[in-house]
Amino acid sequence: MNSTEIIFAEKQRFRSPWLWGLLLPVTSIFLYGVVRKVFYDIDFIINMPEITLYLSSAVLLSLVIVFYYLEMETQVKEDGIYLRLGLLKGEFKYIPFSEVTSYKVVKYNVWEKGGRGVCQTENTLAFTVVGNTAMEFTLLHGKTLLVGTSDAEDFFRSLNKMRIFN
Repeated sequence: MNSTEIIFAEKQRFRSPWLWGLLLPVTSIFLYGVVRKVFYDIDFIINMPEITLYLSSAVLLSLVIVFYYLEMETQVKEDGIYLRLGLLKGEFKYIPFSEVTSYKVVKYNVWEKGGRGVCQTENTLAFTVVGNTAMEFTLLHGKTLLVGTSDAEDFFRSLNKMRIFN
């Protein structure tokens, strides 16, 4: 990765109300069941083996932690676009400007693009976390790269600043 000047940077996290509205109550119910079983020896609301209760609670709690800390980072630098989605600071996916033939701001349907996170369909690689606005890049080899953004105007302006063909 080349350490050039950052022209545009954005971080996004999974903060969708429907995700947390579903995940937190279900996780809370299971954790409540674990507390009741461990401290008061009272069975869970649903008749299930203890190990199932403990494993289900652990998986749900892990999902809460993962979704809370999962972050998508987008950077536009002088030499290209850098994308990263993960819990830990791993490697960026690098797309040099020389591979970009065009770009535009688009509204998209999450389910048509494969969902949230890093999703791949036949001709599209999508990095999306929140919302339905993205920068759509057409690449040299005919594929499309979709990068979700909550600040499409600034993203677009930074690409224009770099004089990328549009």
